[in-house]
Amino acid sequence: MNSAEVRAGEDVFRGTALKRGFGPSLDDWLGEGLGHFNLRGQELLVDAHEGGYTAFWKQELPADLLVRYVCRILPPQGQNNINLISHCRPKLPGQWPIVEGGRYPGYQEIANYIVTFVGDFNEETGARDSRGRTRLRRNPGFRLIAERFEVPSEINRDYQVTFAVRAGRARYYLNGLKVFDWQDPEPLPGGHFALRTYKSVLELSDLLILGLV
Repeated sequence: MNSAEVRAGEDVFRGTALKRGFGPSLDDWLGEGLGHFNLRGQELLVDAHEGGYTAFWKQELPADLLVRYVCRILPPQGQNNINLISHCRPKLPGQWPIVEGGRYPGYQEIANYIVTFVGDFNEETGARDSRGRTRLRRNPGFRLIAERFEVPSEINRDYQVTFAVRAGRARYYLNGLKVFDWQDPEPLPGGHFALRTYKSVLELSDLLILGLV
């Protein structure tokens, strides 16, 4: 059995490794929106400087899971947007794309969890004068579960992102620091996982997906 153990902060997760690395090919990945991705060894490069873009891993995942990866935001400076979508289920089974054109409001209409991690860019003024923020939302309904402002995302800095759900308890960590810990009273079933960004260029590596026990 391909078992694995992951430590995140003071928490320990154990399970079966379902995927290690972004390679060896992109056959099981699907992009939606204004951007494109390509594979460089085990690294995934995502260029979405023109708008919103979502990269789905097309294999359905269990409800109890952990996803961990390292993300670096590359120049040019943009929204510095590192997001994820998990437990996502299309309106019709087997429907691809899940949301035509990767329109962000479309994901708000279907079941999933969304975590957003953004920089200090103020799109209204064009200045870097706002605080960065991290948000956890539950869909459908785009319900804000929690929000924090301590850490803005910055270019050329590595962020280890860990997202885990077990028995409806959703936890999110940045570089080993627990940001969110929330018990969903109505846990979502398994579904699809995606990397989401907006007006940003990302370099992603060290992907690990576990089915938790």
